[in-house]
Amino acid sequence: METITNSLEMEFQASEGANVKVTLYDQKSDLTAETVQDAMMNMVDLEVLVNPDGHLMDGAFGAKTIRKIETKLF
Repeated sequence: METITNSLEMEFQASEGANVKVTLYDQKSDLTAETVQDAMMNMVDLEVLVNPDGHLMDGAFGAKTIRKIETKLF
């Protein structure tokens, strides 16, 4: 039996300190680069994401979709 899951991994950057990754599971199947980048910049504008050092994220670094296939053997 196979189980297929899709996720969207977004990486945000800060001018200081580490980047932050946010993963969304079961995202829409019709995402485009423009849609994702716009959504990421909206999150940056809301100033809700900080890295472990306490610095706000100030930009979108990158994003990717991940497709995971699991096969149950028994």
